[in-house]
Amino acid sequence: MVRNLLLLSLSNSINLIIYHEIMPINSPNYNDHMESFHALLEKECITWNEIINFTHGYKIINNYIKFYNEERIHGILNYMSSNEFIIKAAD
Repeated sequence: MVRNLLLLSLSNSINLIIYHEIMPINSPNYNDHMESFHALLEKECITWNEIINFTHGYKIINNYIKFYNEERIHGILNYMSSNEFIIKAAD
């Protein structure tokens, strides 16, 4: 597994150091979070929309990812959105 350090700037006052991990091929036990995200992406976004072409699909998926991070609540994050949780954790 390859692990890289990244600096994520949410605003001028909030900077986070995060790890970016690259998982080995054919190892679903290592990337269960991403498997879960992709299952939700398919269930909540792709199956509900008729994608006309690549550009249309790109916009729909980008909108879903923005919704997922900024608005969708997550039980594991005390029923906050990802962005709310990160900002609260940085305080």
